[in-house]
Amino acid sequence: QWKRRARNHQLMPTEFFLPSHMESDILKKDRIDTWLFQDTSGSCVDLAPRFLKAAKTLPEDRFNVRRFCFDTKVYEMRKGCDDLFGFGGTTFSCIEEKIQQIVRDTGCAYPASVWIITDGCGDHVNPEHPKRWYIFNTTNQVKCFPKECNMFPLSDYE
Repeated sequence: QWKRRARNHQLMPTEFFLPSHMESDILKKDRIDTWLFQDTSGSCVDLAPRFLKAAKTLPEDRFNVRRFCFDTKVYEMRKGCDDLFGFGGTTFSCIEEKIQQIVRDTGCAYPASVWIITDGCGDHVNPEHPKRWYIFNTTNQVKCFPKECNMFPLSDYE
């Protein structure tokens, strides 16, 4: 980059600007911890490729993304692998149960943001931190989530 002077160029006259190898990447600790849950219930079978494509749009230089898919259970997705599991019924409460289990088992903090890509059809959920939940929905179904959750039409982000 051209803004900063490299240490080995400090003795050069100031009117000379040479490229430097110093980079200012966002540190990993400054990235937002985001747990992304992709709905893989039976009603979302046809939407799975669309959801998967949307899930991959989070920039890794800004977010620490941990990916899951869910139906009535939550399945963690391996990094770099797009295998989906489930395709049964839908429950959103299993998401909060899985978050609480991971927090309890590993001692990590509740994620800074929980993103859910869904059609919105399922049971009611009462998350510990509803303001950290971001629901990207293909329908207008919002009755399953507390009003404090952040709701967005998925089509606005595709």
